Amino acid sequence: MKHLRPWTVNSTEDMQYCFKRNMAAIITDYPARAVQLREEMRGD
Repeated sequence: MKHLRPWTVNSTEDMQYCFKRNMAAIITDYPARAVQLREEMRGD
């Protein structure tokens, strides 16, 4: 199994796509936005 780490994931839609598919990591210019979105999607 390969661990995918896409880059550069900057749009909310692309971040949601990656989080829904449990990518190993994402590379983004907006880490705070990514963390907030991930927490919202997890219900944290």
